[in-house]
Formats: sequence, structure tokens, C-alpha cells
Amino acid sequence: MSIKQPSSPILSFRSSIAAASTDNATVVLPQDTDAITVMVTSSVFGISTLNTFVQTTVDGGSTWIDMGNIGTIVGVTGVTPTAALAQPWVAHFDTIGAQASQGTASVVAVGSVVNRNINQVGASVAGAGQYTGVPIMGRALRVFHKTTGTGASDILTRVFVHQQSNSR
Repeated sequence: MSIKQPSSPILSFRSSIAAASTDNATVVLPQDTDAITVMVTSSVFGISTLNTFVQTTVDGGSTWIDMGNIGTIVGVTGVTPTAALAQPWVAHFDTIGAQASQGTASVVAVGSVVNRNINQVGASVAGAGQYTGVPIMGRALRVFHKTTGTGASDILTRVFVHQQSNSR
């Protein structure tokens, strides 16, 4: 038995997005992907909010479905972009099954059956800091930024996606 590399970088995306706009990056996941970890670091400077959605597709990119919204990063004013740099946000997504933190768990009176909610999911609609419960469903992955407000651009947003595989 050998020690496996914990993750391999597959996307490093730098965004310079303006207020009240969107941008995105797509990547084709390696064939043996079991999970991904997404890290977003940003200094929202001059715009009101920045949301980063992680999305999957089953049709090669015609229709995107949210797997989660990393979180809402709120703008900082009156300082330099470097000083506004926030702590990174990190999320993990799997290829098999629903996200563990999604759904309403309940125990039936007899036995140990756990029920979960079935979700209706679209693109760029997941709440801040929430998983939708949708696993990675295809090899195409999209990281989608959406901002609100008016003002200067968000200068230092970086997104890193690392892939994990148990087959190595």
C-alpha cells in the first residue's frame, strides 16, 4: 500500500470582475475524479457582494445545475484591495450520492430509515454557503461568479479546484 497524493490541481482561475456582472471558468474533470475541493479567496473591493457557484452538467455544458454556492463575500470600502483580502472559503463535492449536509434527516418510529428532501435545483440560485445536494454529474465543471452593486472591480479573486481520485 502506498501513500496517495491527496489532490491534484485542475483549475486555477483569476477573476477581475466588475460590479453587477458575471464571469465563469469551465474545466473538464479527469476521468477518474471521485471528488473535488474548491477554494475561493477574494478581496471584494468596491462591489456590494460576490457569490461563487460551483456547477455541474449532464449534457456537456448546455444546462448547468448548482452543486453549491461557496458563500457571499461582502464588499469592503475605504481600504486597499490587499487589505480587503478575506479568509478563503473551501467546499468539497463528491461524484457519488448527495452531499452529506443536505436534506432533512428523520428517524421513522420503527427501524432506522432516514428520509431526505428532494430538491428542485437550477443555475445560480443556491443560497449562500449552501450545498444543493447534487453530486458531480458529468466531466464538465463550471465555477460561476455573480456580483451585485456598483463601483470598482473585484481585483483579487482566485479560485482553485483540486481533484481527488481513489484509483491512483
